[in-house]
Amino acid sequence: ESKKQNYDVLIIYLITWIDPNVAVDLALKLKEYPAIIWCSDYRVIDDKKQQTGAFAAFLPIKGSLEQLDFNAVYLYDTFAKTNTASELYGMVRAASAVSKLRTAKVAMVGNTALGIYPGMIHPLHIKKLFGTEIIFLDNYTLIELCKKNLAQPNLDKQSEILFKNFKFT
Repeated sequence: ESKKQNYDVLIIYLITWIDPNVAVDLALKLKEYPAIIWCSDYRVIDDKKQQTGAFAAFLPIKGSLEQLDFNAVYLYDTFAKTNTASELYGMVRAASAVSKLRTAKVAMVGNTALGIYPGMIHPLHIKKLFGTEIIFLDNYTLIELCKKNLAQPNLDKQSEILFKNFKFT
């Protein structure tokens, strides 16, 4: 079921002890997504601190994923910690950006052969890190694409949508 969806990020939130294999299997099935493994040390239930066993699950899951070279970030939440929400928010935004980059196509115009010279962008490194495809456009192709786009009848309405949905600086 989990493979049928498209996610920005996989968050495994541990509220109690679980068999580490369950979380590891799920994470490995969704390994193309950035992952956050999050747990709390205890909760307050009926005005009492109660240990739910989440930390006992967190460490073996973390260790297993690290041994499998699974790339995730880990968030350990304590009852006294006050910045968990902002920490999680930053992680989710970063993961969302990575997910969007994975499906992005980047056009390089007028660049030298990539990866040949030191200091040049290397397309295989970009693909390995983000899954992003770099498409090479020569100047002639770029000019022809611009001419084709400028000839579209509703170009003004389409550009309004672009400027409405994105912030340009």
